[in-house]
Amino acid sequence: MTDEENKNLNENQETPKDQHSEKNNDTSENSGEEENSGGFKPSKGMIIGGLIVFVIILFAAQEYIHFGDKDHKGPHDTNKGDSHKQVKPATVAPKLPAPASSPRTNAVHSSVHSGDSIVPENSPMPSHKQNKKDIEKIIGQYIENNPEIVAKALQNLNAKMDKQREGNTKNYLKNNMNKITESKIYLGNPNGKNIIVEFFDYKCSYCRRSHLVMERVMKEYPSVKLVLLPIPMLGKNSAEAVRGAAAVWNLSRKHFSDFHESLINSPSIDDNTISTIAAKLGISSESLAKEMKSPEIQKMIDENLGIAQHAGVRGVPTFIIGGELVPGSLSYEGFKEILDRRSLKQ
Repeated sequence: MTDEENKNLNENQETPKDQHSEKNNDTSENSGEEENSGGFKPSKGMIIGGLIVFVIILFAAQEYIHFGDKDHKGPHDTNKGDSHKQVKPATVAPKLPAPASSPRTNAVHSSVHSGDSIVPENSPMPSHKQNKKDIEKIIGQYIENNPEIVAKALQNLNAKMDKQREGNTKNYLKNNMNKITESKIYLGNPNGKNIIVEFFDYKCSYCRRSHLVMERVMKEYPSVKLVLLPIPMLGKNSAEAVRGAAAVWNLSRKHFSDFHESLINSPSIDDNTISTIAAKLGISSESLAKEMKSPEIQKMIDENLGIAQHAGVRGVPTFIIGGELVPGSLSYEGFKEILDRRSLKQ
């Protein structure tokens, strides 16, 4: 073998040794493995490239994998000096801008913090018809098991309505006495200070009895003015009697008292009765019939009915004495007590 061949052989034998020595300086931890491989020997460039790829993979993995470090900070505790950005866990929703305040959002926010349960806005609601049916069933069963509650409820309702009517009546009478008494049919003293208003029907038997009492009252108390507000409550003949009385008042007031007494004491009332009583007082049937059809009389009847309704009149006879509604018939003693009490106040 020549000297040149020996030199080349020595160089080839030294190359693995040099590579192995350089490798020990850079990757000492893997030297044993490389010595035992006996085959493929990576170059320095390949090792450096592998390290770079490994570092890149490590940084990428840290962006998506939480390694469970004890000092790991949550997504809201990231320090400004951190060398990498921590990503929020997938289970945490991204923080969005707060929506505009509304009554519903405020109610939901309040319920969440107070621990109360709330129904989501888009959750299915129970059927209105079904709720109503269930409620009616519960109420029906309760009434069946407690029937006395119905009677009690009706009593409370009647008491409440009576109190309301009483208040309405007082207010109406206080503000409308002039309207009630002015330009009306009357008996007794035209200038009397003690004014009694009577709602009545010519066919009413109780009104007939009250008429007898009022005759005595007006005789004993000359200061009484009895304002008559006849209202038809007992049918067609009652309406004709009111028209006849108003016609006689308009045609001949001096005969009205006699006509009124005869008509209210008549056992039966119809057109023939009305014309017969008027004829006895010198009022012709033709004049009476024409006047009874007067629009003014119909207006008077409508006004009387309106006053009775607003005053809370529920039947006849009913009186207004001293601005107070007094329903039903009164005895002479009853009228006397009221009038004497009013006289003491004056």
